[in-house]
Amino acid sequence: MSDCLQLRSNGGSVDVVTCMMGDVVRSKPWLGLMGNVSAVMATSAAFGLAMYLGIEFIGINLAAPFLMIERMGHMMSEAAVSITITSLTDMISFWIGILSPFPSVQIFCAYSGFAVCFTYLWHVTFFAGCMAVSGHCEFKNLHAIFGYKVLPESVAIKESLSNFALLY
Repeated sequence: MSDCLQLRSNGGSVDVVTCMMGDVVRSKPWLGLMGNVSAVMATSAAFGLAMYLGIEFIGINLAAPFLMIERMGHMMSEAAVSITITSLTDMISFWIGILSPFPSVQIFCAYSGFAVCFTYLWHVTFFAGCMAVSGHCEFKNLHAIFGYKVLPESVAIKESLSNFALLY
């Protein structure tokens, strides 16, 4: 389990770094982190529900959080209708998998079906809210990491060029 957590924390730091850019206003490192938090919280809630319902836990279920994070990346790159359609087809596929004659496949599909459902709900509520806050901060020209007001990149470049010209 600790290997799984270590892998997820390494993946989370990669997600944060890849959401950064040279512009300190348009950079979105917190969204990279919150996307992972959303997927982990959704998967935890789904696993909790499955365990509460008495569904046996097996080792292959540990792959579900990584599937959910991968699905989240695909879903958020599309529009809301596509997110809903993708989530519904994934849920239906996993629920059909419960009909399999193999108990391990039934258990995995039950956990993954719950995880897709909860991931969808968390992303259209929690993560969408995080995106709205991030958009507001960008609109207000707030620093992407620390939240203080900064000059837009175009104004900052213009001022630095004019200051440079004054020196010479």
